Amino acid sequence: MTDSSSKEHPILFSTDMVRAILDGRKTVTRRVMSKGNSGCGSFPYSGLDLSKAINDGKTTHAPKLDDDGSIHRIYPKLRVVDRLWVRETFCRVPTRELLHGGALHGEAPAHKIDGSDPSVAFVYKCSCVGDRKLYWKPSIHMPRAASRITLEVVCVTAERLQDITEEDAIAEGVEGILDSDGIMFYKDYNYAPNHPFNTAYARVSFQRLWESLNAARGYGWDANPWVWRVGFKVLEVKG
Repeated sequence: MTDSSSKEHPILFSTDMVRAILDGRKTVTRRVMSKGNSGCGSFPYSGLDLSKAINDGKTTHAPKLDDDGSIHRIYPKLRVVDRLWVRETFCRVPTRELLHGGALHGEAPAHKIDGSDPSVAFVYKCSCVGDRKLYWKPSIHMPRAASRITLEVVCVTAERLQDITEEDAIAEGVEGILDSDGIMFYKDYNYAPNHPFNTAYARVSFQRLWESLNAARGYGWDANPWVWRVGFKVLEVKG
């Protein structure tokens, strides 16, 4: 039964991370704290050390140091049992293309029929094999009706980006592969998709992934921003 107090929120994932969710490898995501995903408490904590402010028993809260030196409580807008509908790279195709080949030659990829227009289907880049000549739309433009993956928030905590552990980097869904000697290596996201898996540490792999997605926005690894660590479970996958 759905908690009547839970809310739905859109969330963007790259194609690699959507694949990790579908494979069951990704159960955690980190998001830079912003006005869009955070709120601010109404009472100041003056003169407190930042680490003390975040570690005084309220682990879902992070501090914000104001210009006057006071510290206000920052809290996440996401709550446990809230739902996240995933936005991913997609396109719209005529349903007949799924049945008779055409642009989708060969086996039809995962798709979802448009409930308001059965003649149209949503197709997802993550689930397409080969170089299909389709007009992919960025995930930011995905409407709710096209989303096939629904997640449920199971925990939200605050931390610095560089506090991530090796174990949690694996939970972030970085891709790993065993070499012929049985040694695990992880994908270096600084390189092309076919580049060899060439780092022995999941944490380094995550660092490169984070850089590829966030450095241009000013939130690279070296900036070590405050982030919300969001744990989730998959509720539904349609198509």
